[in-house]
Amino acid sequence: MLMGRVAIPVQFIDATTGNPVTQKVTLTASDDITNSNVYEDEGLGTNNATTNGFSTIFLKGDIAKKATSENPVKLRLIASSDDYFTTTIDVYYSGTKPLEARFNLVSKANPPAGVAVAVQKDTKADSVGKISKAINLTAKTTDTASKNASATFSLPAGTTLKDSAGNPLTGDLKISVGYFSPKTENIGSVFPGGLSPESVKVQENGVWVNRAGYFITAGLMAVDIVDDKGHKAHLLENAKGSMTIQAPTGTLNPETGQAIKDGDTIPVWSHDEKSGIWQQEQIGTFKKNAEGNFDVTYEVNHLSFWNLDWHYSAVCSPNLPIRFSKKFTTAPRVNLNIDISGYGLYQTIGLTSSSDLSGLYNSPKDKQVTFTLKDNLGNTIGQGIKPANSCSTVDINVTGNLPVPRNIPAQILITLPDGFTKAQIEKLLNGVKSLTDSQRAAVLKYTHPSDPNLKFKMDQTAYQKLMDVALSRGQVSTLQSLMGVKVKAQGYFYGYDQDFTSYFNQFSNTGAITLNNVPNKDIIFKGQENITQTWTDWWSGRTQSYMYTQNYAYLYGYVQNSTGNWEYVQIPLKSAAIIKKEDTQTSIVFEDIDAMQHILSSLYTQSIVPK
Repeated sequence: MLMGRVAIPVQFIDATTGNPVTQKVTLTASDDITNSNVYEDEGLGTNNATTNGFSTIFLKGDIAKKATSENPVKLRLIASSDDYFTTTIDVYYSGTKPLEARFNLVSKANPPAGVAVAVQKDTKADSVGKISKAINLTAKTTDTASKNASATFSLPAGTTLKDSAGNPLTGDLKISVGYFSPKTENIGSVFPGGLSPESVKVQENGVWVNRAGYFITAGLMAVDIVDDKGHKAHLLENAKGSMTIQAPTGTLNPETGQAIKDGDTIPVWSHDEKSGIWQQEQIGTFKKNAEGNFDVTYEVNHLSFWNLDWHYSAVCSPNLPIRFSKKFTTAPRVNLNIDISGYGLYQTIGLTSSSDLSGLYNSPKDKQVTFTLKDNLGNTIGQGIKPANSCSTVDINVTGNLPVPRNIPAQILITLPDGFTKAQIEKLLNGVKSLTDSQRAAVLKYTHPSDPNLKFKMDQTAYQKLMDVALSRGQVSTLQSLMGVKVKAQGYFYGYDQDFTSYFNQFSNTGAITLNNVPNKDIIFKGQENITQTWTDWWSGRTQSYMYTQNYAYLYGYVQNSTGNWEYVQIPLKSAAIIKKEDTQTSIVFEDIDAMQHILSSLYTQSIVPK
C-alpha cells in the first residue's frame, strides 16, 4: 500500500496540558526549505483536519530512498487551528526510522506559563474590509520569570483588512493578540519553526537570500484577526499597525554577553504562515519602560507572528554528531533537553532508543550547548556538553537505569465490518457478477426494509433467509466465505494506547510488524468512541461542548483505483485491540469494506452458480 513511500508520524500536543489536541487541527506542508516537491499532496490541506491528536505525511518513494544523514530530506510542516496559534516545525528524514514530528500547540484559552493572550470584541469590518473602531490590545504575562512583560498591538479605525489573497474581511471580527515571553519554559518547543529553523530570509546588498542558523529570542507576538467567513487578516491598507514587544529585565544580549540596556538593538522578524519562513524586516531598539522591562516598538503593514531575535549562521554542518555512553531501549520515552548555555532550553527531542539520534541539525557552533537526558518523571539520567566553537562528537553519559520494554510481533489484518448499511450491502452484491437485478432487490428488501443506515449482521439465520428469498446455497456459501476473510495488510500502522503512548511502524504485504518499546503492562488500542468534548471557548469565555468521533489507531496507505491512479486511504480501528502483559504476540484487525473491495476484486470476478 505504500509503494516505497515513507510515513512520517505527526503529533499535535497541547503545550499546557501535554495531552493530544482534540480540537480540529489542519496539517499542511511547504517545500520552501528545498524548493523541491518531496511529499505526497493527498491527505493534506482541508481534508487533513483531525481531532484525534495525530496525523501522517508521506514522503515520495523516489525521494526517500536517496536520503542520508549527510543529505537528509527536508520538509516544513504547518499546523493551524481556530483554537490554537498557527505554528510550524522542520522535519528531517535521514534514511533510518523517522522520529515523530511533534507540534506543541499553544491554546488561546489556556496558554502555558510565559504566554499571555488578549482579545477584543465588538469590532466589525464593512463590505470593503474597513474596521469600525480602533484596535488596542495588550497581552500581559503573570508568571514570575516573565516579570509582567507584555506585547501591545494598535490599529486605527478606518484601516482596511485583507487576507493573503487580497480578499476583504467583512462582518464581525475575532481579534486576539498572543505574547510569548523569552522566559517561557521550553520556548523552543512553541516557537514557530523552532529556534533552529532550516533557513530564514535576510537581505544582503538589496537581495533576499536564505540563511541557515539559529535564533536567540527576546520575545514574540502573534496577531490573529478572523472574520465570520474564516478569512484571516494579513494585509493592512490605509494605515499601519503599531506593535510593541517587551523583553523582561535581565534578558541577556548575546552580542555583549550582558543584560540588555537602553539603546541595544535587535533584528525584528515576521513569519510567513503559509511557507513557515521567518523574514528579517527591520532593526529594533530597546527602550527601558517604567516597569523596568524593555520595549521595542515598530510599525507593520501585514500581520502574522512577529519576533525579536538575534540570528547566527555559525552552525555545525552537516550536523553535530551525538553519541550515548551506553545503548538503551526504553518505554515510556525519555527526553533529551538541549540548552544554549545562558539562554535557556531551545529544543527537546523524545527518544525511545539510543539509536534514534546520531546527529543534531543546525546546532550552534559558536555557543556552548548542554544536553540533559531526563526520564518521564523528570529525573536526570544523562548529561553531555558541547564546548563553544566546536563541532566534535558530543558524548552523553547515560547514568540512570531505564526500564527494558517488550517487542511484540503483531499481525495487521483487514476484514469486512461486523454490520452493514444498505449502501455497503449494495457494494458487496454489485461485486457478485452472477446475481440478477431481481436477486439484488430481494436481498436488499430483506436486509433493509426501511432504515438504510441500520447495521445488518450476517448470521446463520440471515443466511437461511437469503436462501429462502433469493440466493442459491452456493451463492450464500460464497458470501459466508467473503464475510470471514481476513487479509494480511500492507501499509503503515499508527496508534495511541491508553496512556497516549504512540506506536508506529511500516510493514510489507505479509501484514507483520513489531510493536517496539511496549511497556511491561497491559496496553489497549481503543476502538472508535463518540466523545462529548467540553471546553472554555477562548473568544466568548463560555463553556461549550461538541460531539466527535475519536480514533486511537489507523492503518494508512495507498490503493490503486479503477483508472490506475493511486489514492490515499486511512482506515480507523473500530474495535479495541488489547495486548496483555503476558502476551508474546498479537493481532490487530481493521474493518473496512472499501479496502476489502480492492483486495477481493479478483474473487468477485469468479463465476457463482445462480439459484
